[in-house]
Amino acid sequence: MTRNRHWPGAVATAVLTMLLTGCAAADQEDSMTPYEAQDTLVVLFDRIQTEVGGDWENQDDPSPMSCDVRGGGDGDGDGDGDGVQFTATRMSVYPRTMDEAKAATAAVTALLTDEGYEILESGLFGEEGYDLTMTNNKGSNINFGGNDVAMGLNGGSDCRPGDFDQILDELRSQEK
Repeated sequence: MTRNRHWPGAVATAVLTMLLTGCAAADQEDSMTPYEAQDTLVVLFDRIQTEVGGDWENQDDPSPMSCDVRGGGDGDGDGDGDGVQFTATRMSVYPRTMDEAKAATAAVTALLTDEGYEILESGLFGEEGYDLTMTNNKGSNINFGGNDVAMGLNGGSDCRPGDFDQILDELRSQEK
């Protein structure tokens, strides 16, 4: 039996092709750390602020949170919420009309939908303003509200497997 000496090269080419295409993207997303999920949330909130406009106050919390506190999953699909996530909050005291608040809510809905979020709640709450709550399948929930006085945005990053106590200790040691 003759051995095909081109076989190792073909395997290497196939592996390289998978790494450079979508096959690697899923693995990379699944291996995202809690810190990377935090960065992703911050970038998403920055994009929302740019889309909606106005002056925003950043009140993001650098502290980790156990996923079961916010009711998120941990990204492993077992529903036990035993992972870690970070939260972000942005506020804008930006006078708007109710029509502008409605348009801002629609813009946030479109942006989050493009990012894989699904609507849990959306609409006018009384005559006071618009409220939107969206979630994704990785334990992230995002809330947006707007009226003729202010806008608010808060949410949790994707919930990622991680040791909550270890991350908290790392952050505390950086503060010293």
